[in-house]
Amino acid sequence: MPALTVNLDLVRKYAKPGPRYTSYPTAPQFTETFDRERLAAELAAQRMDADELTRLDEMHARMCAHYERQEKDPYFELNTLIHDAVVRASDNPILIATHASLMLRARRGRYMAIIDPFRWEESVGEHAALMDALHARDAEAARRVWR
Repeated sequence: MPALTVNLDLVRKYAKPGPRYTSYPTAPQFTETFDRERLAAELAAQRMDADELTRLDEMHARMCAHYERQEKDPYFELNTLIHDAVVRASDNPILIATHASLMLRARRGRYMAIIDPFRWEESVGEHAALMDALHARDAEAARRVWR
């Protein structure tokens, strides 16, 4: 497991007594989600069958069309479905269940990330790179894409 990095400025800012409520995931939750998605992408590249890859290609094309039209909501829905499909293609029941649980809190934060046009464009590029890695059956490249 990778070492946890601590931002001391944030710790000082929020190290106050009393309840805090937020709908955003914490940094460790995002890290756990990304770790699991990296592993899922690696396993999917090795295990995904041709039909699953064809369905991903179709979803990816539709997602990119939404990006071109700057339609964030349908883009995000397809983005989420693609992430879920890749995790399912890992064929690892524990990974699938853990990912689903973590995504309950990470979903809103992920949507907020694509509000930034540069991050949105970067997301599209990451998905294209993932599709290339999956087609090449390159497990290491697939893992690196979802860093």
